[in-house]
Amino acid sequence: SLSGAAVSLEGKPEDAEIYWAILDGIGRLTNSAIIPKITNLIIKHKESNLGRALLSAMRSNQSADMIGLLTTVFDKGSYEMKLECLRQFGNIRIKESVEALINLLKTTDEKDKSKKELLECIYASLNDLTREPDKFHTNYTLWMEWWEKNKDKPVAEIVVQKKTFS
Repeated sequence: SLSGAAVSLEGKPEDAEIYWAILDGIGRLTNSAIIPKITNLIIKHKESNLGRALLSAMRSNQSADMIGLLTTVFDKGSYEMKLECLRQFGNIRIKESVEALINLLKTTDEKDKSKKELLECIYASLNDLTREPDKFHTNYTLWMEWWEKNKDKPVAEIVVQKKTFS
């Protein structure tokens, strides 16, 4: 399997090119049935370079199935993985990303100083994703009010699509 190959190559510099090619291949998989398996593999290896590399490889995957992967890894992963998940939510330009970030905002205690960096990342991703860039910045109340008013609107009215250059 791809994951078995990546595990067996981890830490062998002479096989680095193959290792990264396998991780790149895993990151491009969009089959809904494979995403939970990748999620489990990331969690299984959350304390190793492989877990972090797998999560990083998923950055190019923009499928809606990534919301479940990122939410699970945020809940069960290391602190660094949580930050990476928040950045990746900001790259998946669908309403479900905004909803996931709002839900994470609701469950992240603003009074807990150790969560400050996580909160900053949540707010940064919300600002990047939505048509409200920096308008609410880090104001929890304004974001909650905005979501209540906008959650039923079409994605095009909520999420800013990234411009592509030709």
